[in-house]
Amino acid sequence: MILVVCSVVDDSAARLAQEICGFTSAAALTCRDLALAKCAIRCPETSTSVITVDGSNVRAGELRGVLNLLPAVFPDELYFYPDAEQEYQASEFHALLTFLLAALPCPVVNRPTTMSLTGPYSGRTAWYHVAKSVGVPVADVRLNSDEWAKPAPANGTLTEVAWLQGQIVGAEEAVTSHYMRRICAAVSVEYLRATFVWRDGKPALFSASTLPNLRDAATRNALVQLSRRWAEAG
Repeated sequence: MILVVCSVVDDSAARLAQEICGFTSAAALTCRDLALAKCAIRCPETSTSVITVDGSNVRAGELRGVLNLLPAVFPDELYFYPDAEQEYQASEFHALLTFLLAALPCPVVNRPTTMSLTGPYSGRTAWYHVAKSVGVPVADVRLNSDEWAKPAPANGTLTEVAWLQGQIVGAEEAVTSHYMRRICAAVSVEYLRATFVWRDGKPALFSASTLPNLRDAATRNALVQLSRRWAEAG
């Protein structure tokens, strides 16, 4: 079986799991599923752990791969708990998923860290530091107090590049592909997407994320094909 770990409101992830079901057993797994069904997480023999997926018991050792699309567990994710408990329960579920996704014996894209469930960093500044440490130029950013969470590039045009298990997803451009390989090697991630801003014919990193963009057809197809390889290898 292949799991797609996702938010309870992530319909695109649920549809991805259904697409994968076209050639192998697959299911979306949310915090609600973990809360309302039985599971037995074991350490150190994590492969003997059992979780309930779509009403059936699945041993961790039977999983062929996990597509991890949940960067964090927020209190709103746990709407089925009383309001006063949601913040506490969110931290508990975050800790549970951090351990489980890190310890599973099957491939996981991406494995969690102490910074994020889907990889090493979630903030723009951290990715800028990584990029600069490996010689990748970073963009000048203009911050607007009215849209602090969505800074805009000072100038230039934007292009998005994705990386999955050593391969560039979609159209490949030599310079940005080279930069992506440097960044991904520095942080050891299976998946990363980055936006580069172009100025005077040269790209610079504008943003990066370990959360796959399922609205991008090339990325979605790449994840489906990766799942197919996992299924065939099993």
